[in-house]
Amino acid sequence: MDQRNLISSMFFFLLASILLITSLGLGVGSPANPQTGFMPFLISVLLLVFSLMLFVSAYQDRSVSVRLAALWRHIHWPKNVIALVFLSIYLLALPLAGYLIATGLLMTALLLLNSIKLRTSALTAALAVLVSYGLFHFIVKTPLPRGIWGF
Repeated sequence: MDQRNLISSMFFFLLASILLITSLGLGVGSPANPQTGFMPFLISVLLLVFSLMLFVSAYQDRSVSVRLAALWRHIHWPKNVIALVFLSIYLLALPLAGYLIATGLLMTALLLLNSIKLRTSALTAALAVLVSYGLFHFIVKTPLPRGIWGF
């Protein structure tokens, strides 16, 4: 039995339960008239279903016997620490540099960290940032941090 999947499914079940209770407190409404808690409610229901499916699958699967200690065996700690440093710098730089620049640099750095060539990393980051900016700015009409340069 794979203890990793058992433990992670229990964790996500607990998380989804808390989210479900919180979303009910916000008010769910109806699909025709959604309230603040509507989307968190739907997400928590999906998370509950998927975590239950994972739990049942992991509990029934006796072919794999993985212990929890095996989870930490092959982690590349230096990359994780560097990614955490990049994310911390991103949090500090976002209000100053703005969404476009800060997110583009973060994505490029994270892709480079995973041994992707500079040109590919920069193009992928630029495309992802522009698509996400377009989605949030033009479709959802949600303001994103502009930074000191106004973009």
